[in-house]
Amino acid sequence: MRLGSAMPLGMIVLHVLACAVVLGIICLAFCLHFRVRKLKRENAELKKRLAHAKNSASCGCADTRSN
Repeated sequence: MRLGSAMPLGMIVLHVLACAVVLGIICLAFCLHFRVRKLKRENAELKKRLAHAKNSASCGCADTRSN
């Protein structure tokens, strides 16, 4: 056995690929988590606007907010 080669090159490549896959999955999970939070926040805002529009239509008042 040579000095400095504790693991064969194939095992090193395999470990690097495995770490890359795990880090990729973690990054994807974080991105999806924050994307879902953003979509939930937007959905809540749209529900509020829809409820206000329905109430405004039933009472006859106009929506004075500008987009």
